[in-house]
Amino acid sequence: MYQVLIQDNINGKVYDVTDYIASASMYNARKGSAGKLEFVSILDIKPYIGLGYVVDFKLDGNSIFYGYIFQIDQSRDKISLICYDQIRYLLNNYTYVFKNKRADEIISIIAGDFNLVVGDIPNTGYIIPILIEDNQTLLDIIQKALDLTLINTGEMYHLYDNLGAISVKNVTDTATNLIIGDESLLVSYGYSESIDKDTYNSYKILRNNEETGARDSYIYIDSNNIEKWGILQYLEIVNDDLNSAQVQDRLDTLSELKNKPTKTLTVGCVGDIRIKAGDSFYMKIDDLDLNIRLLVNNSTHRFNGVDHIMELELRLL
Repeated sequence: MYQVLIQDNINGKVYDVTDYIASASMYNARKGSAGKLEFVSILDIKPYIGLGYVVDFKLDGNSIFYGYIFQIDQSRDKISLICYDQIRYLLNNYTYVFKNKRADEIISIIAGDFNLVVGDIPNTGYIIPILIEDNQTLLDIIQKALDLTLINTGEMYHLYDNLGAISVKNVTDTATNLIIGDESLLVSYGYSESIDKDTYNSYKILRNNEETGARDSYIYIDSNNIEKWGILQYLEIVNDDLNSAQVQDRLDTLSELKNKPTKTLTVGCVGDIRIKAGDSFYMKIDDLDLNIRLLVNNSTHRFNGVDHIMELELRLL
């Protein structure tokens, strides 16, 4: 059973408003947006809520969301609340120039500049020679740093809010023992293969060469996939802080990561709060000949009384 606690962020008073809540839904994305919690109340909850108030959402006595009220909608018969976790504050725009910084260092610097609480942020390994971002959201800047880490090392990191603390984890560390499939929790599914987004079969990286004044070209072409799909071009320009070997490594990693269709699986399941965006588990669906570990891109958990269901968008690891 869930419990909802709301704290006045000025006087510190805490209110248990569980009995006022008719339903709730919690959304998490692996990248691009903050964690989101929505409540619907059919009773007069107004004395206990306000913009900026702290929300602690618990399930079976354990906190599963910690955030802040950002929107209050009222109609004749209900009041709806929209709450976001701390990632919401990374939607502020700013300009940064980082030199020779790892992604984890960039995240820590940004969090410090904007007074955000930081949790566990491991060393992400790859030193980014230079990252220049002008009037971009903080979240986009951080994601660019994580993407560069993925492209250059093959290691995928997930930024998330861990109950009020900005945190990062390697997706290889998010594995659970849960199995979802024909005989376990699965209610419905939809499967898609696409080359429309984030799939490339022709790669060119241009490197500015200050010594010659020209641009060095690094090229990879998969003629077989071009014959099947047509030309899907990836182009990137890098500065000469990267040497030839580093650029070639980048090209090799890109072609390995993106020279294939994007496969997406959406499922409706009996709810299990262990599974959120960035987590992974085994999926077994006989109709798709699928028995593999999958990564959660987006998750929505819906609570209605004692009922708990979840909707997941998944990708192959």
